[in-house]
Amino acid sequence: MKNVYLFDLDGTLTDSREGITKSVRYALHKMGKMSEDGDLKQLERFIGPPLKMSFSEFYGLDDEQCMEAIKLYRERYADVGIFENKLYEGVIETLKALKQAGKRVALATCKPEVFAVQICDKFGISPYLDAICGTTLSGVTTTKYEVIANALKELDAKAEDAVMVGDRMHDIEGAKLHDMKSIGVTFGFAKEGELEEAGADYIVEKLTEIIDLVID
Repeated sequence: MKNVYLFDLDGTLTDSREGITKSVRYALHKMGKMSEDGDLKQLERFIGPPLKMSFSEFYGLDDEQCMEAIKLYRERYADVGIFENKLYEGVIETLKALKQAGKRVALATCKPEVFAVQICDKFGISPYLDAICGTTLSGVTTTKYEVIANALKELDAKAEDAVMVGDRMHDIEGAKLHDMKSIGVTFGFAKEGELEEAGADYIVEKLTEIIDLVID
């Protein structure tokens, strides 16, 4: 039975679409890539993956342009977008139940750790987490694989004893690179069939389903 649960943040514990998409639009507008009132729906694909990857893949920005876009994104996000956010139903209940069952629980997100800590504190998640691990503003740690590795190290845990919970293929793929089990949640930002195609070991429609899910 697995004793360590790693959770993604955006699209898994919090619905962060407003803050992220508006901050992406702000950055793209400043760079002349999108109108000031551009469609936010198309920017939801930015939720989950590392920003540099998304700016490069979706808008063809080179490394220098990506860094400028990320800088502009953070101009808005750090002050406003970070709290244009809300907890999904069942988050506290699920984290609390896992802790009461003797599990170790941590955050493993591609969001910069400094922002992740603020969000967890704001929404009362921090007391239920043994570690909060995210990426670095400097770009030293950027991928889900690296974040998971840091979380396992922080918890002094082995991948074989852990489960990654997330809403996007990057969460599932990061877990697979560590030979970890994974749980995909359907209420986040994955496209239809994305979690199945990525190879999630389990898929749940509600976070609270994890409480009764025994994973060997």
